[in-house]
Amino acid sequence: MKKSFILLVVIAFSGITLAQELPSDVEKVYKGAEKLKSKKEYKLAIVEYKEVLRSVNHVPSMVSIGEISMELMSPPNYRMAYEYYDKAIQELGIQISGASKDKDKARLGQQIEELTPKRNRAKSYVDDFDKSKDKKQEGNRLMEEEEDVD
Repeated sequence: MKKSFILLVVIAFSGITLAQELPSDVEKVYKGAEKLKSKKEYKLAIVEYKEVLRSVNHVPSMVSIGEISMELMSPPNYRMAYEYYDKAIQELGIQISGASKDKDKARLGQQIEELTPKRNRAKSYVDDFDKSKDKKQEGNRLMEEEEDVD
């Protein structure tokens, strides 16, 4: 009995995320985030999108956080953009595996194809920053070693 209830909950949840339907209270938060985004109140919008994500794996919220972080905020937060674009792609992959219709699988695959270059671009900025940071730390370490020798 307990296993069948858990299975029912999992199936119901996967159906919600596949269709990207939101409970009415979460829908209100999402619409509020969209309004904040359109008003260019990006930090507040991100807070609201994250609130949506506390309830459900909502790909449009993940994509919006990625977009705001990389393309709309100044300065960009490429690490956050990468994180949320990557989460969106992973969630779409999960949805593909749960989709029964080829049409749905194709639509989800198309979304992955559209998000992948954005994720990769954000990742390249993060990697470049990390390499630069590592080089700086290595240079500082070498300078400290030289000072210790003197």
